[in-house]
Amino acid sequence: MGSPVDSAAVQTLSPLLLSDYAVGEQVDWLRLSRSWETDFPSDYVAFMSAYGAGGISDAFELLRPDESATEDSDGMTGETANARDGFSRWTSYECGMVEFLRRVFSGELEACPLSDATLWGTGAQKFVHWKEERRLLSGVDPWTGEPDPLAGVGFD
Repeated sequence: MGSPVDSAAVQTLSPLLLSDYAVGEQVDWLRLSRSWETDFPSDYVAFMSAYGAGGISDAFELLRPDESATEDSDGMTGETANARDGFSRWTSYECGMVEFLRRVFSGELEACPLSDATLWGTGAQKFVHWKEERRLLSGVDPWTGEPDPLAGVGFD
């Protein structure tokens, strides 16, 4: 489903998105496209194939689609509903997700488009796959590699 152009876009991003934990996602895109009643952008598909879902520098999460667009969840289904509710306040960029991330990391947009400037114009970022985040959060901070003093502490 991804194209050579989209694979090249991910390769262009890779010097700015470092990872020891990029394991990709095994996704049945045809089945998910049917369930969601839409095709997923080819650069997103290429990104998921190379990196998978996960966090970027403890500031941004990339989600993989829920199995059904009708699931009641906090995952992509919930975030899609949030995005649709606030769409009139969003700015549209003439690029795909992968190029957008590259421009954010390199500071090539007119202004920081995110509410948190952690990723803005600071160059290389660290990606941690969601499975590794989960494993490391049991006692090791996935962003620093240090013991996590808050591991196992519940918050209300």
